[in-house]
Amino acid sequence: MFTAKLHPSNRRDVNTGAPKVLLTGVQTEDTEYRDHCWVEITPALARAMKTMRPQKAFLIEFDATEKSYPCRHQVETKRTLASITRIKVLGRA
Repeated sequence: MFTAKLHPSNRRDVNTGAPKVLLTGVQTEDTEYRDHCWVEITPALARAMKTMRPQKAFLIEFDATEKSYPCRHQVETKRTLASITRIKVLGRA
């Protein structure tokens, strides 16, 4: 289970097959996971974002799987989140 601030107006790659939205302050139940990450807009995220006001951040709780990807010329790897499901909006952040 993760918690994060969802910024529904901050999107990236909106004209591609994998549009993304910004999450900040991503935390697991006991530790900070990442300060921010861009995640693909899943059907569950799209439904939740339809109920949100633009230009506002919302605190959400959700389930996701962890995904690794290469960076810095494939010398090191970073982690991000994928397959976000079971979203619960906790309120405005």
